[in-house]
Amino acid sequence: MILIVTNQDDLTADYLITHLQSRGLRYYRLNSDEIHTAQVTIELGGESNRRSIRSGPKVVELSEITSAWYRRSVSPTAPDFVSLSARRFVVGELQHLAEGMILGGDVRWVNSISATRMAERKLFQLNVANAVGLKTPKTLVTNDANAVASFFRSGCGEVITKPIYHGYWAKSGGDRAAYTRELGKAGLPSQEQLDACPCLIQTRIQKGSDIRLTLVGCHAFAVRIRTPPGSLVDWRHPEVDTRYEECTIPTEVMSACRRLMDRLGLVYGAIDLIQARDGDWYFLEVNPAGEWAWLERQLKLPISDALINLLTQG
Repeated sequence: MILIVTNQDDLTADYLITHLQSRGLRYYRLNSDEIHTAQVTIELGGESNRRSIRSGPKVVELSEITSAWYRRSVSPTAPDFVSLSARRFVVGELQHLAEGMILGGDVRWVNSISATRMAERKLFQLNVANAVGLKTPKTLVTNDANAVASFFRSGCGEVITKPIYHGYWAKSGGDRAAYTRELGKAGLPSQEQLDACPCLIQTRIQKGSDIRLTLVGCHAFAVRIRTPPGSLVDWRHPEVDTRYEECTIPTEVMSACRRLMDRLGLVYGAIDLIQARDGDWYFLEVNPAGEWAWLERQLKLPISDALINLLTQG
């Protein structure tokens, strides 16, 4: 049985599940934000070793799990009736319950929880990328306004800024995303702002095109992303008009990306690259749980087949 660890609004998990169903493969979807509504039973020690979870009428024995797709991080929520003072405690208990319950046994992970958590650190990624021979943009992370101003001048004003982590924050009306964007002189953060939170800035690469490289085990799916001249820096922004086409990655770049994945302990990764106007290739980041379904649908790429084969065969 395949375990899918995600949350209730994950459309990519929905998409893969339709393929699992068409193959007649057994799966269990664990929405960690709904785990407080499930009935969990764990018996350890003595003659008993049982881990089961009931969601509605369905009971799943977790000893039957042979592989797991760690699609979204375990992020429980507390029941509405729990007081505000107790919520932090309850959420922590639920998170450790969920993770402790699914870990263990002879389970094939795509990707493991520990490797995912480490690989999500962008600064760690950049260090490893440099170590395996990938070019990366010149980068500064600091909470010193003078250092930011000096970096801006050294880049001749051609710099971008991006979140150190995921770039989401809660506002009235729903979450908002912080995309990679150009940083002009008037937008340089003040010391007061940097005292609250450091920033990450990079020299802007004069790009020819963006590249999304999706690695699934031994399979590689490379896509060139075309955007009109003058578009926003981040092609993921909903206002950017994008076109996609399959492409080829130079052998030395692909080999370095494979070494990166090995060093990070990942068997799946969505890697963002840039091919600069001068022909050089630059690594930007790797998402160990990055999106892929829209590319499969756009270009008929068999990514879901590769992922299912990885989960069922290794």
